[in-house]
Amino acid sequence: MGLGETEREVVLAIQKSVDIGVLPALFAFTPIKGTALALNSQPALELYRRVQVARHLIVNKLARVEDMCFNTECRVVDFGVKKEVLMCLVDSGIPFLTSGCPNCNRPFYNEKPSGPLYNYPRAIRPAELKAIKGELKL
Repeated sequence: MGLGETEREVVLAIQKSVDIGVLPALFAFTPIKGTALALNSQPALELYRRVQVARHLIVNKLARVEDMCFNTECRVVDFGVKKEVLMCLVDSGIPFLTSGCPNCNRPFYNEKPSGPLYNYPRAIRPAELKAIKGELKL
């Protein structure tokens, strides 16, 4: 994600993928020097974190896109689960781990080793989890 689509469009695509039996991975666009899109930016971490949570909920059948609410800018404003469920999920750190092929934890596939990390290939440290909660405004 990060090529101009809205959060709602990404979450809808995740739901459609799951509905047809596909396990969707989530990758943040990463500009690469010398390519046609080298001057484009990566998606904002706040946006990416919301989609990570939505993906986790959908993939694990805890919510569907129809349960979620989006604002006029197509940003997720309600994930369709109780606050306690959401907080427990965020505290686990699981939605923010590398996603993709089962048992895959390739670090740095869509970010720079210097950071920021979009996907964590390891357990999330307490300071990182605090930052994630700030990005999610929780």
